Amino acid sequence: MIPPSSEVERGQTLILFALVFGLALAVFAVFVFDVQALFAARLQAEGAAMVAAQAAATAIDPYQLERDRLALDPTEAEARCARVSSGLSLPRRSVITCSVAGAIATATITMPVRLPVPWGAAPRVRASRRAQAAVGVDRAR
Repeated sequence: MIPPSSEVERGQTLILFALVFGLALAVFAVFVFDVQALFAARLQAEGAAMVAAQAAATAIDPYQLERDRLALDPTEAEARCARVSSGLSLPRRSVITCSVAGAIATATITMPVRLPVPWGAAPRVRASRRAQAAVGVDRAR
């Protein structure tokens, strides 16, 4: 037979449920904040990679253009990419690489993310963007 519960034991389940639910809610909130920080860092890396790639794509090789070929000057493109990248407000230890293949410039950025509540090693986000050189032609003449 089950002994009758006393007045002292009433409400124990409610207190235990409130404690467990509160702890689960706190863990979920921390997870949401960390995921939001990762998404924000990813957007920042994508924007920085696009700016760097577009800057590199403006380095059109004039000698190739005289021969009716559209190509980038690799040295100048990488210099422009580095110059623009140095002006961006990226976290320390961010790695920016630029490469050129014909008329296409590629910029890749890898940067660390500082989470509001760290779970261990700092995660890194990576973004890569490509931009193609373009020359406008005035056909109205």
